[in-house]
Amino acid sequence: MFNTSTFTVIVSENLAEQVAAEPSLTDRERAAILKASAIIHANLACNASIPTLASAVGLSQRRLVFGFKQIFDTTVYGHLRECRMEAARRMLEETDMPLKQIAYLVGYGHANNLIAAFRSRYGVPPRRHARQLACA
Repeated sequence: MFNTSTFTVIVSENLAEQVAAEPSLTDRERAAILKASAIIHANLACNASIPTLASAVGLSQRRLVFGFKQIFDTTVYGHLRECRMEAARRMLEETDMPLKQIAYLVGYGHANNLIAAFRSRYGVPPRRHARQLACA
């Protein structure tokens, strides 16, 4: 019979070795990751796939994913989600746009999806956030 705690230790050690063995980013790769981030920021409403984004900045998919984890400490899609939330928060604070329009501009197909993501990120629904700012 196989001991599951031994298995967990072996798997954890192997994963740690693989991550440690991954070569660090070159200056060119860092610049490409930052360019990918800029593409994401400029195209929040688009759901670019990792292969498309990697191709656009001249990296392999593996290096793109690794680079985002190294530079931003999150996944490509985690970075996209955070960019969308920041943009939505700024629009709520600086404009009187309807929530439906903000949702569309930052890449959510429905306002309800934005509301759920915003509540998950900031702990309050978007309109309550805006009201709290107006009262402050």
